[in-house]
Amino acid sequence: MTDTRTRELLIERADTGDTFPVTLSTETPVLRSFGYEVLDHAPGSVDLSRAPLPVIEGHDATRLNIGVVSDLHLDGQRLRGTLRLGLSARAREVAADIKARIVRSVSIGYSVGTPTRAGEHDGTPVFRFPFQPFELSLVAAPADPAT
Repeated sequence: MTDTRTRELLIERADTGDTFPVTLSTETPVLRSFGYEVLDHAPGSVDLSRAPLPVIEGHDATRLNIGVVSDLHLDGQRLRGTLRLGLSARAREVAADIKARIVRSVSIGYSVGTPTRAGEHDGTPVFRFPFQPFELSLVAAPADPAT
């Protein structure tokens, strides 16, 4: 069974059109029940085979996507891409809210592979995980401050 998780980040800045550069993930440690989770951004550790990824709202996969995120690439310890919204009325509303800096946060849904122990932080174990992103969501509040 695949372990599905989410992480949240801020949309970096608005372009003049309806495309927006975005950071999907970083190596910021996130405290989980087992210890700290670090998404491994080393070459070969990120499976981008599902790209381009659907853009949805609030991880609600029961609704159709309002856009896609493409041009996925590693940039140091970050996974970056280009968020492009669709032509539907809802997608246009969201684009306007992003430009107005009302909607600012994204979160990825991802599955993880077998972890590697990477030491401890304040007595809590740290694990590095290879991962595969499968969707990008627009969300209300970010969890990962490393943007």
